[in-house]
Amino acid sequence: MASVRRRLKVASIIFDRVMLEGGSAYITAGPRAAISTNIPFGRGPLRRHFDTTRARGAAKGQPFSIAMGPEAVPGVPSEGPYQVVAASEASMAWDASLEPFVPELPRTCTWMGFPAIGDVPDELEKQCREWVRRDEKNAALVTAVPVDFLRSRIIQHANNDLARGIAIRAAVSVDSLHQRVTVQRYADEKGWKFVGFALPVLFPQVTDLSWDEVAELRQHKAVEAFRRTLEEVEADALAAGMDDLEATVHQLYEGKLAKAVGEIEGLGAVVKRTTMGLVIGGGAGFMTAGITGPVGTAAGAVVGAVAGGVMDYRAVRGKRRQRGWVALDTQLRS
Repeated sequence: MASVRRRLKVASIIFDRVMLEGGSAYITAGPRAAISTNIPFGRGPLRRHFDTTRARGAAKGQPFSIAMGPEAVPGVPSEGPYQVVAASEASMAWDASLEPFVPELPRTCTWMGFPAIGDVPDELEKQCREWVRRDEKNAALVTAVPVDFLRSRIIQHANNDLARGIAIRAAVSVDSLHQRVTVQRYADEKGWKFVGFALPVLFPQVTDLSWDEVAELRQHKAVEAFRRTLEEVEADALAAGMDDLEATVHQLYEGKLAKAVGEIEGLGAVVKRTTMGLVIGGGAGFMTAGITGPVGTAAGAVVGAVAGGVMDYRAVRGKRRQRGWVALDTQLRS
């Protein structure tokens, strides 16, 4: 769950509110059958354990079956006899839940929770079914996920999450498996875009902050201006093309930082000298984990590798007149 924790911290700084999906999802799928069950949040005791890579690996290849039996009384579970109607070996077995994060979150973490999210509007539900039909015919996706039942579940769940995100105008953070479905949107859907990737590219250490430190950054008076700056950098970087997105993000941000510091402090020569040494997140891997549709905004998350260096702030840090989003930038580095 370390990767999910990193995404939550990045989203916490980028957005005012982070909504977690409550409950637990049990999904087992193989070449000849699939089972998917959801237990809603609040229907039982709070989940305390995470699903692990080791557990998923152990379940892979194990046999499972689906059996049915007649109900003597409608609505009352059958007492049997049961007949097996489908059986397979598991290509994927998930027992997923975000609820185990609850005990580690401090009381100051008031921006994150498990809100109830209702059904999507009929028109959007119709659009979701169209997305599913299109994905089922996608040859590249068939190659990426060749097991039919597994691919079917991934397609359905990915599109349901996108539709719900659009319905409430919210971010959708997407794991690497479901990205196989959603990433194709960029090729044929106007308005879909990566959002939220600049922060971890520029400040990979953000993901190592404690929750209390995240809360402190959220309270910074310049956080909105800082977010707008990141949005501008992301929009300009995407417009410039995807050949070397990380390098483009660095270049654009450095330009904005140099301009802002120069305007605030009048440090023309100093700015040139300090920005020359800005090599933040050198070699960080770019992995998108958030996308959005035409009417939403998304919180992506990128896992940066190692910070290659930091800006030399000796000439800037002591200036009391420093203000605006540059002040938050300085706090992030320190």
